[in-house]
Amino acid sequence: MKNFKNDIDGIFDGIQDDENIPLPDSARRTIANLPPKKTKGGAAPKQSMRMRWTAAVLAVMLIVPLTIVLAVGGGIGAANVLSPVSLSRSDIIGQIKQFGQGNRGDGPGAVDRDDALAAAPDSDAKGDFGNAGNDYAKTNVQHEGIDEGDIIKVDGGYIYKLSDAGLVIVSVAGGMKISCKIDYENFVPAELFILGDKLIVIGGVYEYYPYNYGGVTADIAVDVDACIDYWGWIRYNCTRVMVYDLKDRVNLQLLEQYDVEGGFMTSRLIDNKLILTVNYYYNFGDEDTYIPKINSNEIDVSKISIYETQRYWCYYILCSINLNSLKLDYSAHLGLYGMNYFSRDNVYFFCTDYDYVESELKYDGNGILTDYFYSAFAYTTIVKVNLNSLKYAASNKIEGYVADRYYADEHKNNLRVVSLHNYYSYSYTNGKFAWEDDRHTNVYVLDGRLNVIGNIKKIAPGENIYSVRFHGDTGSIVTFLQTDPLFKLNLSNPRNPRISQGYEEDGVNTYLQYLSKDVLLGLGLNGDGGRLSGMKIALYDNSGADATLIKHIDIAVGCYAYSEALYNPKAILNDTARNMFSFPMQSWEYGVDYKRDKLTQGLAVFEYNLKAENDNDKLLYKGVLSNIDDIKFDSWYDRYDAYRAYITRGARIGDRIYTISDKYVTSYNAETLAFIEKLQIAEFKSAAELFG
Repeated sequence: MKNFKNDIDGIFDGIQDDENIPLPDSARRTIANLPPKKTKGGAAPKQSMRMRWTAAVLAVMLIVPLTIVLAVGGGIGAANVLSPVSLSRSDIIGQIKQFGQGNRGDGPGAVDRDDALAAAPDSDAKGDFGNAGNDYAKTNVQHEGIDEGDIIKVDGGYIYKLSDAGLVIVSVAGGMKISCKIDYENFVPAELFILGDKLIVIGGVYEYYPYNYGGVTADIAVDVDACIDYWGWIRYNCTRVMVYDLKDRVNLQLLEQYDVEGGFMTSRLIDNKLILTVNYYYNFGDEDTYIPKINSNEIDVSKISIYETQRYWCYYILCSINLNSLKLDYSAHLGLYGMNYFSRDNVYFFCTDYDYVESELKYDGNGILTDYFYSAFAYTTIVKVNLNSLKYAASNKIEGYVADRYYADEHKNNLRVVSLHNYYSYSYTNGKFAWEDDRHTNVYVLDGRLNVIGNIKKIAPGENIYSVRFHGDTGSIVTFLQTDPLFKLNLSNPRNPRISQGYEEDGVNTYLQYLSKDVLLGLGLNGDGGRLSGMKIALYDNSGADATLIKHIDIAVGCYAYSEALYNPKAILNDTARNMFSFPMQSWEYGVDYKRDKLTQGLAVFEYNLKAENDNDKLLYKGVLSNIDDIKFDSWYDRYDAYRAYITRGARIGDRIYTISDKYVTSYNAETLAFIEKLQIAEFKSAAELFG
């Protein structure tokens, strides 16, 4: 088995340009005989996302042609490992049966949700654009020109805010006031967009299944937000897209609604097209669920591609909505699952799987175990789909797994990808246990047909990847074990990518932002010899062979700290017009008996000036804007009541910065951070009212 791993390592080291490297016989035989790894009971892997959604039951379709994608040979690194052919409906059923037993998972479980918002109040807000002439900061996105959905959006005169229960629109012209509220039933909004005079809301339609403990009624269970995991659970059966007319912001008019069976994954707005991906699990053994529906109609199976060699019992449904004509187009991809990365012209699906090798258990004459071996090796299949045709374009396999969309980047028709090689094994022989964990970082450059044309292997052995960012012909990678090596990539020659020695410092950056070609900003956690605590922000000079530190600011020292921005870049307000960088965060300390006796929660605001002569003036900490003052934590009631005031986003319109929570919108002077006004946008029952 050790020879098998050596063979595979040799294959990866030999992959270069677009040549097909022949597999050694031992590796070819081993790969061919590897069984699919299944979870207990043959269940399909669960989704990893903010909410795991399960699809509803579907009806059987008539026999019509469809497309199936079959393996056509080639190992890891060989381009176009998948290729489409045509089959009939009966063949799709046969192919699904061959995938092996699977189902749509155990359901999404419980999902926290807000109490229902009150009915729309009387308001003197008019349906005009008010302060629409003001400039404003947009959502922090991976690529300029490709908008991403979020829980808030702003334009020149309004703030649009989603909660788990509805939508609220706040007018900011002449003092803040609520223009409109919409309450949703059996629907949890996840993201929204603004395009001209249209507002788009995307979310999940669900059914609630209450439990009955000690006579607790369903009505009480719905109100008990903090205990919903205990009192019941929610099952999402489809993704809903609603397009509203914004000409009258007091009385929104619904223009169109689309229901796509499956769980919402992600979305992008490119010019006038809304692109979204939906993940749909069929129920193995129930042929009525094998074909998804859109707007209660079975999808056209000629738009289905089957990826036979993939081990996922689900579809990826790729939808494109023209927001001018409101016409919906789609394609469905059976067998794909995983992270997606969007460029302007393509979407890439990164489907990670493992090859497993397991020996038989061997025992001696006394029934004592003498020999056993088990290993797992990660690889990722990349599938490229064109966003204009919504059709398969190319595919390939690379070593390791790609954990985040920021680990990929399309530039000059090439795809750059950072993956974490992950091979582990354990064995037991003659009473001795052995463990091997081989992990390191690899960088791949693939051309438009996904041929591997360049790579860098075995970066930072033993360390995990924490952040990646690309910027034109440059890139940066952060790995971490005990210190934070910040590596600089030179990708100017895609066939010969190069990497620096790495700048090392305590702590780790979990997010990187290029402020210019030569200046990099990092956000992450403080560290001391591998122990992480508190938060930090740092500015780096990236103009030389390696990055060098310009300035480091500790945001929270000697305490626990957290921010959604550590894993979700859309929580960051990156205001390039004002050179302002802010994000929600909280820090806390524990006192006697592990009770929280000090809490800071709010929007941390920073200002940068790259032209400042003094490095110390290039990054300044302006303070934290908070809704929480001197909160005591004598009980979990206190924490529950304070939670609704926690700031989750910041926004900037004109000369004001706004902090946004489930309960309040508060405005400040963007220059001085002086308080201006606070508007309550929702009512919530206190813990005492809910629990007595």
